Amino acid sequence: TDADYDGFLARLDESGVPIWARQIASPNAAFVRHVVVADDWVLATGYAGRFPEGSGREPISLDLGGGPITGNGGFDAFFAVYDRADGSYRSGRVIGGAGDEQAIQVVSLPGGEAAILGQFTETFEGRTARERDLFVLRLRADGSMRWIATAGGPADDEPGGLAALPDGDLVVTGTFSHAFSIGDVELTGGRSAGFFARLSGDDGTVRWARGVGETDWSKGAFIASESTDEVVVAAEFAETIRIGDASVAAQGQYDALILALDPGTGESRWFCRVGGSDDEHPLGLAQSKDSLVVVGAAERPDRTADSVTAGDRRRGMALAVSPRTCTSKWTWSTAGDDDWVRRVVALETGTVALAGWHSRVGGTVAAGGRDIFVAVGRPPPGMTPAGRARGRSGWVPVIVLTAGAALLGWSAAAFAKRRRFR
Repeated sequence: TDADYDGFLARLDESGVPIWARQIASPNAAFVRHVVVADDWVLATGYAGRFPEGSGREPISLDLGGGPITGNGGFDAFFAVYDRADGSYRSGRVIGGAGDEQAIQVVSLPGGEAAILGQFTETFEGRTARERDLFVLRLRADGSMRWIATAGGPADDEPGGLAALPDGDLVVTGTFSHAFSIGDVELTGGRSAGFFARLSGDDGTVRWARGVGETDWSKGAFIASESTDEVVVAAEFAETIRIGDASVAAQGQYDALILALDPGTGESRWFCRVGGSDDEHPLGLAQSKDSLVVVGAAERPDRTADSVTAGDRRRGMALAVSPRTCTSKWTWSTAGDDDWVRRVVALETGTVALAGWHSRVGGTVAAGGRDIFVAVGRPPPGMTPAGRARGRSGWVPVIVLTAGAALLGWSAAAFAKRRRFR
């Protein structure tokens, strides 16, 4: 690629060897943020534009696999559908308005439909943002829009996670500052508060919305499991967080919080803290049989700008706990200086697949300064690399720790600054 960044997605076999790989190309920058697998197709979503943000408003060109598509200016969101077997392009489109639109997550729905979570500025599909607002977009099987729901307040708001319930409704989470409107519901909080909301799958109307955390909710939640009985999320919090009449204190500056919600009312069922003396930053969550698996990064609380030279500045982490009690079952971490685990998928075989970027995993040092890794194994994952780890001129680096099967998408956004693309 001659661009700043190009996106990609790849299907791997049980040994980590690519079955196929697709490049999403733009003369400027393109980022694949999330993929979902359903039946015989794979749907990828992300955004493209002039990098860094604010460097130009001219419409960009993007090739999802069917030829160049012209965007609307700034950053535009996109989605694309590919054949699961061979990765061939089926359909796709750019969705955007006058400002910046970024799609961060997609979920599959019955009948080949999908819903996308993202954020936007200025105007988008007839909606006007106050600052940086959120959107949930439901798409028909042919790619046309069924409905759009937006939410926001007077400050920047950050999307967290999206999940589909068995009845077709959607649960969305995120972070807001001071005041926040979603549908007819008005929420208030401090400079950093969390929210959860359930949207009707039919038309996007809000069934309920709840705020949590007031001033100490740091980053919006990532949804792990969804059922008729319980919705489980994970989030980052600081100091002491209060949920209902109870409170929990962080052991480090930042810890992870696991919270279960009643899908009918949004009320808290149970919650617990996960973390130690380091600062834990959760970035993903999955349900694996009788465990909840949290992934992210752990940072030394005494880190400085020079910490990277001393090693162990930021380690990618994965840990499994029992629901409700949060009793530790297993832990796993990388050994580099600037590592993140960004995605976790629980596979039908009982294995867990992790994806992220690293400077060193096990004994393997990244060839390109910061490389991408995929780790698949039965908990706890093995620590002996058994795959390839080539530099930037070859295949995208893949490290397979133990045998398993996975279909994971990743993006060049992994190489961008944490502030912009967490």
